[in-house]
Amino acid sequence: MSALRVAHVVDSLGRGGTQTFLVHLTRGLAGRGFVQLVVALGDEVDGAVRAGIEASGVEVRVIGKAALASGWGLARLALALRGFSPQVVQTLLPHADILGRVAARACTPARVVSSIRARNVDKRRWQFLLDRLTAGLADRVVFNSAAVVPFALAREGVRPGQVVVIPNGVAVADADPTAAAALRRSLLPGGGGPLLVAVGRLWPQKDYPTLLEALALVRRRRPGTVLLVAGTGPLLAALRARAGELGLGAAVRFLGRRDDVGALLAAADVFVHAARFEGQPNAVMEAMAAGAPVVATAVDGAAELVEPGRDGLLVPAGDPAALAGAVAGLLDDPSRARALGRAAREKMRARYSLEAMTGAYAELYRAVAGR
Repeated sequence: MSALRVAHVVDSLGRGGTQTFLVHLTRGLAGRGFVQLVVALGDEVDGAVRAGIEASGVEVRVIGKAALASGWGLARLALALRGFSPQVVQTLLPHADILGRVAARACTPARVVSSIRARNVDKRRWQFLLDRLTAGLADRVVFNSAAVVPFALAREGVRPGQVVVIPNGVAVADADPTAAAALRRSLLPGGGGPLLVAVGRLWPQKDYPTLLEALALVRRRRPGTVLLVAGTGPLLAALRARAGELGLGAAVRFLGRRDDVGALLAAADVFVHAARFEGQPNAVMEAMAAGAPVVATAVDGAAELVEPGRDGLLVPAGDPAALAGAVAGLLDDPSRARALGRAAREKMRARYSLEAMTGAYAELYRAVAGR
């Protein structure tokens, strides 16, 4: 039997949770003999993301925003799919879902699998309209969190018979305490701390303003507390200004893009995630896999990942006082924090392996392709 051919259409190859997922998925599928193509619609391409995909022998093509704006981009997408002749087209992220469904149905006999990876409450009205118009073109719609499904059924045109839930997977490597300690010393000259870490795009969904307000409250109890934020995005200047208004100064550092997130998480006294809505957040999974004590907002997939009091803590979204109280409580009780981190790490190892995730997608693709 010939190898199954899968084309992945994604909004961009900029660094983010979906792109990290795509690197893991393409690598795992390549190891199972799948032939794959990745088509990125936007211009943003992170070198590490592209290299991670291409390392598995997967071809990458970039359409570009200018081509999309001219109308030629949709034709280029259709031609790329037709030339590759996939049995399955997987679409990832909002623009790719809409354009990928249309191009796949118009130019290939492939089955179409879309993926909704968050409760997309901030979409505009015209986006919801296009979602509803094109959702029926997908044979299946994959969700990484069951909590996201009701919103998609109500607002994005998804039908119950299309729904498949496949949790994300995460790599759990053995911790290197020496490397974590060295990184901590380099980031906190003079041995300062406690150290809080947040990872994620600087975007409204992640609600960094609430996190900054919580940090100001934590520092009233623990004046030396420092927050490191790994991630890039359009809100950097506004967040720096807000940190200044709160008198945080050097207590918060925006690190930008990092290639050592695993070591950064292992160095943290507490990992903090303040998002207003989510799918199944890779940043929380990576923190748990690193054994970092997690305080997250009780939203969507984050609430599915964390069992409060057993492997992390959950607080209401948009509540700086609750967030600060949970963080300060863990800083005041290091033994409890370490116990939560150990339990979180074992949960990731037992329930959320990359092998299980890849196997579920491989089974889905074979099923929809009749293989």
